[in-house]
Amino acid sequence: MGKANLYTVKDYLTGEVLAKGTAGELEASGIVPRGYHTSEWAKHENNRMRDRKYNICGHRPPLCGV
Repeated sequence: MGKANLYTVKDYLTGEVLAKGTAGELEASGIVPRGYHTSEWAKHENNRMRDRKYNICGHRPPLCGV
């Protein structure tokens, strides 16, 4: 079994870290809307031009450095 990606969700305007965790943890906490895969939601959110709330970074644990 592979290692899960870790995601860091930051406020787009301030850069403040709002949440960190795996896809399952972010879905359980309510950050990721129901019915979305975390990776697809992150890609959609990072490509938004209007009303952007979050900046999402996904990475593998050995490379994250956080």
